[in-house]
Formats: sequence, structure tokens, C-alpha cells
Amino acid sequence: MRRRGAGALVVTLTVLAAVVVPNVGTRSVRGFAQAASIPAPPALGDCLLSPISMSAGNDGQFRTPDPTGDLILEPCTGRRYGEVVLVHDSGSLTGFPDGVRIAYPQDDACWSAAQRFLGLPDFAADPTPVLSYWYPAGNSTAMELAPGDLPRAAGRTWTACVVLATDLDALSLAYGTSARDAFSTGRPPDAFASCTDTADIAAFEPVPCDQPHHIEFLGYSSDLVGATASSIDRTCGELAARVTRMPDPTAGGALQVRAAIGHYDEGGVLQPGMQGSDGGFADTAVCRVIAPDDRPLTGTLLGLGDRPVPWA
Repeated sequence: MRRRGAGALVVTLTVLAAVVVPNVGTRSVRGFAQAASIPAPPALGDCLLSPISMSAGNDGQFRTPDPTGDLILEPCTGRRYGEVVLVHDSGSLTGFPDGVRIAYPQDDACWSAAQRFLGLPDFAADPTPVLSYWYPAGNSTAMELAPGDLPRAAGRTWTACVVLATDLDALSLAYGTSARDAFSTGRPPDAFASCTDTADIAAFEPVPCDQPHHIEFLGYSSDLVGATASSIDRTCGELAARVTRMPDPTAGGALQVRAAIGHYDEGGVLQPGMQGSDGGFADTAVCRVIAPDDRPLTGTLLGLGDRPVPWA
């Protein structure tokens, strides 16, 4: 009888297991379905809170340093990697195939908006130099960003033009305050200035302007027909006074303000010095401020005004 009872118990447990086990993972859970939260389109002045790369991959696409990462465009008051200067919502994402979120500007509107946001002339509308031969120098560029797959699936069709600065590896640099009107009425974040320790313009190697450096570029020119070395140096000094807003751009003689002139040879390689053709024509020039060898700078002089010189 005990054997018979034991056998019956085994059969009963086997049947019970067949009923219970398949349903263990399908137990119902109470709750309510919720729609995914789709971010609103970015607005003028919103911040890019995640870095992006200006270097395209083998597939020709730009991306975040982490390819699985997402771009964050939100209002902010602190650290950022760029700022929204223009938002399009034309109902089209032409130039942005599925999965592509970063591209160079599709038209001049983005470049123009970036210039105006920074407080620089809109050279797409008026290519006239700001002073004699000179255009202001800086470290800025613009990219267009598009929504991710989920917002697109929800019908989001905006694209945002973002102004940013990049490092030696073409990654967008972080900076702490807005660059809006920085070149006209304010002072640019160090990330947007252009500095080096290389005197030879044909061998330029940038140095972050918030790190010790001896040279900062204030302006450039690529149209010097009729110019002479003396007129280029004189107008370089005038440009320095204008863009630094310093009472004395030489800081009492401690800094030198000088132009460097170069030309392109037949192979298209930049060489130092004037080309020597009639009229003193040179292909390119840069206007620079130079610090003493034993006293480097650790910040931009652009928009400095009457503040102390940022000596190292």
C-alpha cells in the first residue's frame, strides 16, 4: 500500500508541476501602460550637454564619442559642449538618413546663425573684412543635429544648428559660460580662442588657450593685394585694440602685437614670407599677440578690456 501511495503521489506532483511550472514566468503584473516621453524640439540658446566628434568614421558619418550615446539638447546654466543657434522644422529631414544625427550644415543659414550668435559679422552675407584686411580669428565651427529614432518615429522633424569649439582630436570642447555675443560685447570662453606656441605659421600647432601658451591669433587675412609689410603690421595693431578692447594691447610693452605673412607655393604648401610679386601681394597673413618666453599666458585676450592680463 505504501508503494502504491508513493506512486500516486509522484503522479500527482508530476501533473501539478506540468500545470504550475510553465506559468511561473507569465504571472500577471498590475500596472498601467504609459506613452514614451518625447522631448520637445530644442530652442535657441539651449545647450549641447554631450560631446560630439567632428571626425567622420569610415562610413562617412559623424557621431558621439560613444556610438550608442544620445545627444542631449536642453536649457542649462553651466558646463556645455555647444549651443543651439538655429532650429529648423520644415517637416523634412533631408540629408539625415535613419540613424544619422550629426552632419555639416546643409546651407549657409547655419553658418550665418553661428556667426551672429557669437557676435561676429555674417560673412556669408557680407564678406567685407572687419578692419582693412582682417577678419577676427577664433576656434568655432557649426554642425547640424537631428532627432534620434524614437522622436522621429513620433513625428519629430526638427534639425538644430549648434555652434561649438573643438580640440586637437576634433572633439567638441566643454566650456562653462555662454558664447552668445562673446566677440562683440563679451569675452569668449577660452575654448573659442586660437592659441599656439609655434611662431611659424606654416607649422601651426594649436594649444588650448586655458593652458600656458605664448601666442594668440587675433585675426587672419587671405586677400592682401596691394598690402605692404608695414601696412599689415599697422592694421594688425588696430585690430588688436579692437578685438581685445584693452587700453594698451601691448600691456605696457610686455606683449608684442605683430603680423606674420605667408604664401602658398606651386604645390599648394604654405610657406613663410611674402611672395614678392608686384604690389607686395601675399596670399595669407595672421595677426598675433606674443608673450615673453619666460612669461606665458593662460587665457584669451579677446574681450579682456581693463581686466588683468592672464599671465601664467
